[in-house]
Amino acid sequence: MKINAEVKQVRNLKDFFFVVPDYQREYVWEKEKNVQRFLQDINDEFNPNVDEQKNYFIGSTIIVRRKDGQYDVIDGQQRLTTIIISLCSMREILTNIVFDLDMKEEIKEKIELLKIIKDLLYEYSIETRKTTPRLQLQYEDSKDYLLNLIGKALY
Repeated sequence: MKINAEVKQVRNLKDFFFVVPDYQREYVWEKEKNVQRFLQDINDEFNPNVDEQKNYFIGSTIIVRRKDGQYDVIDGQQRLTTIIISLCSMREILTNIVFDLDMKEEIKEKIELLKIIKDLLYEYSIETRKTTPRLQLQYEDSKDYLLNLIGKALY
């Protein structure tokens, strides 16, 4: 078996389709204890005064390519799920802002950001009319929560 280690940026999420198998533990990160700390760590590294941000390592993810081209997430699903949920939140905020803006240039920029976020969350095929989320949770108790959250803007 060949093991390959690569550094990827969050924007590369659009190149993958992840599946968290049902044998993995459920999403258990707590808002104050884990999620807030994770997002604060990222925010602490953000510098609004530069054009290009420096790279920041948010943790490793171990994945295994499946025969169908998707990737089973072996390790890192808590971070990956938190990133996807955060992107869904950003999408909602931007959507509300776009509807409230009158200035054309600001709207154009926000719409482009929305497109980028949507590409990170799912892929839509015009040929098949099928939407495929970038992350699917397979364990029983997820009750399609994440799928519904990702797909919220589609309906």
